[in-house]
Amino acid sequence: MTGAVLLAAALCRGGSPLMPVVIAEGASARTREAARDLSVSLGRVCGRPFAVETGDGTRGLALGTAADFPALRLSGEFTAEEPMRREQYLLRSRENGLTAVGATEAGVEAAAADLLYRAGWRRFFPGPSWEVVPSKPDLSLAVDVKTAPAYAARRIWYGLGEAEANEKTFDAWRRRNRVPGAFDLETGHAYESIIERNLAEFTAHAEYRGLYRGRRSSTKLCLSNPGLRRLLVEDAARRFAENPARDSSSVEPSDGEEWCECAACAAMGSVSDRVVAAANEVAAMLAERFPGKYAAFYAYNEHAPAPAGRVAARVIVSVATAYLPKGLDPESLMRAWSARGARLGVREYWGIYQWHRSLPARMRGGDLAYLARTIPRFHALGARFFSAESGEDWGANGLGYYAAARMLWDLDEAGRVDAIREDFLDKAFGAAKEPMRRFYALIDGSRGLPGRKVPAPLVADMYARLREARALSPGAPAMLRLDDLVLYTRYAQLYGAYEDALTGRQAAFEAMLRHARRMKSRQMVYLRPIEEYAAVWEKRTLPADDGAGDYTRAEVEEILRRGAAVGS
Repeated sequence: MTGAVLLAAALCRGGSPLMPVVIAEGASARTREAARDLSVSLGRVCGRPFAVETGDGTRGLALGTAADFPALRLSGEFTAEEPMRREQYLLRSRENGLTAVGATEAGVEAAAADLLYRAGWRRFFPGPSWEVVPSKPDLSLAVDVKTAPAYAARRIWYGLGEAEANEKTFDAWRRRNRVPGAFDLETGHAYESIIERNLAEFTAHAEYRGLYRGRRSSTKLCLSNPGLRRLLVEDAARRFAENPARDSSSVEPSDGEEWCECAACAAMGSVSDRVVAAANEVAAMLAERFPGKYAAFYAYNEHAPAPAGRVAARVIVSVATAYLPKGLDPESLMRAWSARGARLGVREYWGIYQWHRSLPARMRGGDLAYLARTIPRFHALGARFFSAESGEDWGANGLGYYAAARMLWDLDEAGRVDAIREDFLDKAFGAAKEPMRRFYALIDGSRGLPGRKVPAPLVADMYARLREARALSPGAPAMLRLDDLVLYTRYAQLYGAYEDALTGRQAAFEAMLRHARRMKSRQMVYLRPIEEYAAVWEKRTLPADDGAGDYTRAEVEEILRRGAAVGS
């Protein structure tokens, strides 16, 4: 529409919708659900739900795939075959309505999320108090954009999974922020699962396991064994046959060491040469029997260096940004693997509890400068798939996770990181945005505080900024968000007391754990690893969960009042 006047679509006036959401008569159940959600959500913005009707898309707010609306003649606009194009969508306002059309159902859902974003809707964090729904009884949108994501897979996932009670809110956050992407990249450690799926074969063929210190017991497989490689190929084939919607199957080795020490494996070359040889055989089968599908693994630990030979076209290699051999870095590895023919992904580490204990001013996920630098840089080096191990630690990393989701779709957002932060502060905290600007500067991961010590002056400053923010009476929604951050600050204080305790460490641990349990629905700290790692690594005794409910407003105020004495 170059040179054309961009027409604004008037969606509602005086709190009343001016058009229905229109879907095709034969719309899929997934598209119908997207339409229902959009009608309700726009209704919350405008004041009254939008009707959902069927039609050909030439009137109203047309939501569907290009195939749903042949009258719009948009089928030539999209190519959905390649992973990068599945979520492509078009938003175009017109005099009598608005077109929100995707290449696929995933594109339809992304278009609806973008439409709500343009209307001012925000879902900053998963917790329901972090959803911002503007009131716009008079709403018009002028838009003409066709877009597709920079990364086909955009996974922000929790290393130990999310708490069951928080699954729905995390799913809602992902839906509103256009993650994890329509391409299902399976690339995690897989050898143990392969053994489990084929236990009878491994029981009958001990030689399939890696030979380590004279025993065939390692989960690092004997990749020189032709029978083992045939098993890997057929295991992948069964998985794609059982689930034709699957995009990829992981052939990533098990974690840790214990690589096979037999002479035949040594003759294959480096560890990377062995991993690639097996992956290439799986890829050859896929090219013949399951076109469009991929084998996948990490460039990680001992198999981080690029191989001597070529990587098959249907193999995705996700380069790890940590746990690399000394002297190697992600950028040089991406160049090396790309030169061998690999399709590239990124295996990131944004919120690793065992590194940083959900504490402020430490984690990559909370370092906006790091995110704005690396997400476009990895893309420039050829990466098109992104998987970031994170945690349920939205207190320290929430702003980073939110900003990263926007960057992973649109690389230009990395150049707008200051504007993203400003939008967050303004919409989340209103009149309290200035003290909260200082609060988020205190906890930004770019500060890189070392170790697990929590300086008392940092905690004191966090409490002080929160007191300033509350004194400005920013309104009920903002006060709920401040409650969450008061409790996060209390967690940092209690963890610091536990770390500093020379005596009474068990009591200090239990005080920190009980606090984290009570605030678990707020998703400010990652509770599951607090319990699991403390029991395994630190030999702490876990008290029974006493079932105490979430904190009341009065209790939060008392925590904040007592926080005034910290550092004094």
